[in-house]
Amino acid sequence: MNDLRKKLIALIMAMAITVSLTPSLGLAYAEDESADAPAAAVAEEAADQEDYPEQEDTEQQDANAGLPEETAQIIEEDPAEDEPVITDVIESETERLTPDEEMPEPEELYDGYLKMKAYGARAGKTVGGRLKGANKGIYNYVNAEIAKVAAGNRASTIFKYSAESLFGGKNYWTASELGLRRLSDSNGNITETAKKTCQNLGTVLNALLADNPYGLYWYDKTRRAYGVSFSCHLETKDGEERLVVTGSGYIKLPVAAAYSSTKGLGTYEFDTGIGKSASGVASKAQAIVDMYEGVDDTERLTKYGDEICRLVSYNRSAAASYSASDDSTPYGDPWQLIWVFDGDPSTDVVCEGYAKAFKFLCDLTDFSSSVDCIVVTGDMGGAGHMWNVVTPADGYNYIVDLTNSDGGSRLFNSGVFMCNTPASEAYPSYYFRRSGSQIKYTYDEDCTSVFCRNELAIPGDGTGHEPAEDHYLVKIAAVPASCTRAGNIEHYMCSKCELLFADKAGKEAISENETIVKALGHTKPVYVKTKAATCEETGVKAHYECSRCGTYLDKKGKLLSAKAKKKLNLKKKAHSYKKKVIDDKYLKSKATCTKKAKYYYSCKCGRKGKKTFAAGKAIGHSYEMILTPATAAKDGSIAKKCSRCHKKAKTTKIYKASKVSIPKKYQTVVYKGNNTETTTVTVKNRKNKTISKAYYDLKFENDYVNKEGTAVITFKGNYSGTITLKYKITGIPD
Repeated sequence: MNDLRKKLIALIMAMAITVSLTPSLGLAYAEDESADAPAAAVAEEAADQEDYPEQEDTEQQDANAGLPEETAQIIEEDPAEDEPVITDVIESETERLTPDEEMPEPEELYDGYLKMKAYGARAGKTVGGRLKGANKGIYNYVNAEIAKVAAGNRASTIFKYSAESLFGGKNYWTASELGLRRLSDSNGNITETAKKTCQNLGTVLNALLADNPYGLYWYDKTRRAYGVSFSCHLETKDGEERLVVTGSGYIKLPVAAAYSSTKGLGTYEFDTGIGKSASGVASKAQAIVDMYEGVDDTERLTKYGDEICRLVSYNRSAAASYSASDDSTPYGDPWQLIWVFDGDPSTDVVCEGYAKAFKFLCDLTDFSSSVDCIVVTGDMGGAGHMWNVVTPADGYNYIVDLTNSDGGSRLFNSGVFMCNTPASEAYPSYYFRRSGSQIKYTYDEDCTSVFCRNELAIPGDGTGHEPAEDHYLVKIAAVPASCTRAGNIEHYMCSKCELLFADKAGKEAISENETIVKALGHTKPVYVKTKAATCEETGVKAHYECSRCGTYLDKKGKLLSAKAKKKLNLKKKAHSYKKKVIDDKYLKSKATCTKKAKYYYSCKCGRKGKKTFAAGKAIGHSYEMILTPATAAKDGSIAKKCSRCHKKAKTTKIYKASKVSIPKKYQTVVYKGNNTETTTVTVKNRKNKTISKAYYDLKFENDYVNKEGTAVITFKGNYSGTITLKYKITGIPD
C-alpha cells in the first residue's frame, strides 16, 4: 500500500519547484537527435510597489461604488426598560488589508485545490473558529463565498454584506461575549482591544488565508486588498455595556491575472470557467484511477501514460511561441493540467501538462506497494523541460518523460518511460537513448535543492542516503502496538525527502508499510468478578474483558455494544458522614481556653461532611501579671489577663505610700564623729500598713556644714518614685 502522507509531501515539494523555477519551465520535445525546442518564459511580474499610492486612491473610490448607503440605527424601545444610552460612535472606515504571512504562489494553490477536490474536504480546527463578534460573522460569510468563487459558481470577488444580513437583531456583543473585561476606557470610549476583537478585517483575512488557502488560489497576493468596516458604538442597557455594529461593509480581494476573466491585473472578476473545470479535472482523473483498480502497479503506470497520450497531444505551436526572452507569457498556465482531462482534442499541452497529469493520477492512486512520483525540472537537449521521476517498490528511480513518449494516440515507450538504465550518468545529468538518438537530461539547481540525490539519481540503486548540508537522517523511535492501535519499528527518515530507511546509514530503504507493527488484537476474554460500587467510584457487574487493555467483550470475544456496557455499570453509593476522625484534615476550629476543638464528621472514604463534633479538652487560660506600681500619691494594682483570650481575672490593689516620715523623736541625731549618723524612717500605705523594706531602698547623706542630713527613700517592685526627708545633726564641734 502506498503511503498517502509521503505522496502528499512529495506533491507539495514538487509544486514548490514548479512555482519557483520559472526560467527552467521547459516545453522541449525531441523530434530527432538534433531537434530542440526553446525554453519557456518566466512568470508574470508582480505589480510595482511604487504604483500602490496612485492605485490606492482609485481602488478606494471603486470600493465605495454601488454599495448601499448606511442608514441610521433604529433602537427599539422596551416598554419595561429604559432606553439604551448611546456613547462613543465610530463611523465606518476603509481599511487596507495586509496578510500577516505570505501565501504560496497561485499556481501551487490551484494544484492544491485540485487535490483537495479529488480527496474531499477534511474537517479540523480552524483559525476562524476562534474569532468573536462581527469578525466571526464576516468570516463565515466570506469563507462560504470564496468556496463559490473557487468552484466557478461566482465571478465577483467583492464580498458585500450588511450588519442586518449577517446578524439580524443580534448585532451587539457584551464584554463577556468578546472575552474581555471591559469595552470602554475611563473616558467612556471604546477600547482599541474591544474594536479589534469585535471587528478587524485584517484579522478576518488572515484567518481566511490560514483556513482556506487552496480556495484562495485565485487571490493575487502581490496587490493590496481593501475592505470597509461597520460603524460601531457603545450603548448601555440594563446596566450592561454593549458594542453595537451597524451599516454595511465589504472585502475586496484582487484576482491574479491567470485567473481573471480579462487576464488583466487588479481586477475583481474571476474566470468562472477555471473553477468549473477544476471539478471536471478531479472527477475525470479519479475515473481513470478507478478504471485500473486491481491492476499490477507497473502495468498501472503504463496505463496512466497510455491514457494521457490518448487524451492529449503535444502542442508544438505553443512550444514554438514560448521564448526565454518573452516575459509576457504567464508561467504555470492553470489550463495545462485541465486540458489533459477536458475531453477536447484541440486543447493540447506542453511538457508541464504531461508531467502534472501523470503525477496527479499517481497521487490519487492507492498502489498495492510503495510507488512515489515527483515532478522534476531542468534542461533537456538544451531547452527547459519538465518530466517525472518514479520510485516503485524496488527502490530504484525511473525516468518518465511522457512528452517524448507520446506516440500520437498511445504511449510509445521510446526508452524514456519507466526506464532506469541511462546510456551514461554524471549526476545531475544523464543520457538516454530514444529511437536511436541520444537525449541529455540535466536537473536544475532549484530541483536539486528540493529533492535529495537518492530521489533523483538514476538508477539510484539504494547504495546509501548520505547526509548533506540540507538534509540528514532522523531516528523514528519504536512505538509498541496495542490491541487496537498499530505501532512501528525503529527506523530512520530523511529530513528533506522523508524517504524511510531501516538503518541509520540510509542504505536499506523501506516503505512505511514495512515499518508498521500491526495491532495485536484483543486477548481471549477473561472473566472479571463484580466490583462493588463505593461512594467514590462506580462499580461494574461481572463481565468478560481483554486482559491486555481491559476492553469489555462478550463470552465469545466480540466487543460489547455501548448499550450492553451501560447495563454493567453500578451507580455510586451515597456518602455516609458518621465517622469521627481527629485529624487536622477535618478540623473546623481549634480548642480554646474554655471550649473543646471541633471536627467535621467524615465518610469512610475520607470525604469531609458538613456536621461537626467536639473532641479533646479545653486548653485553659494562660494568665500573665500586669503591674501598675503605686506611688506616694496614687494607688497601683496587680491584674491577671489571659494571653490567648484576653480575659481578665481578679485585680489586687496596691495602696499608695502616702505615710512616709521620720518619727519626731528621731528627727534629731547626735554627731558621733564618724559620718555615719542615721535616723529612723517609717514607710506606711494609706491604710496605715507598713510597707516591706523589700519595696524600697534607703540612703542617708550628711551635710556637716549645714548641720543636717537627708534620708532618700527610692521605691521599687510594686511601688515607684522617690521621697526625700530632712533631719538635724547636733553636737558637731566648731
